[in-house]
This record gives sequence, structure tokens and C-alpha cells, in this order.
Amino acid sequence: MSALIHPKTITVDGLSVRYAEGGQDGPDAILMSPWPESVYAFEPAWPHLAAAAHLVAIDPPGFRRIGLPPIADEPQGNGAFHP
Repeated sequence: MSALIHPKTITVDGLSVRYAEGGQDGPDAILMSPWPESVYAFEPAWPHLAAAAHLVAIDPPGFRRIGLPPIADEPQGNGAFHP
């Protein structure tokens, strides 16, 4: 668990998508988690980025869960996912 990043989940097309939001008013910055990392991969840079922008970090849908549809269980499937 992180003191800086507080993930939440949302359901999109029946898939659970984890995301974290932070920062301040200003330009929006979308941070897509690098495979096979998670939103926590941004923790070292989070305070620096948050000082300049509104951040939304997104994990791939169904990230690290077994038995999901093909869109959620491999990088190619996640690349085809458009919420």
C-alpha cells in the first residue's frame, strides 16, 4: 500500500478497472501502467507530477486476475480495450 496513491475501482463493460487520481487543477495527465506493473509504479514520480497536473493512473482492466475474457488477460487484449 502507498501513502501517496489511493486506488479505486470502476466497472467498465463488465470488467473491473483500477485507477488512482490525484494532483491539482490544471492539465490532465493520463498515466497508463507499464506492463506488468500497476498504478504503484508511478509512486516515485507522483508528487512531482501532481504538483503540475491532475493525474489519473489506470491499471489494465482485470489486471492480475485469473479467468477473465481475452481482452483482460494479455497485453494485446488490453490494447484493444476502449472504455
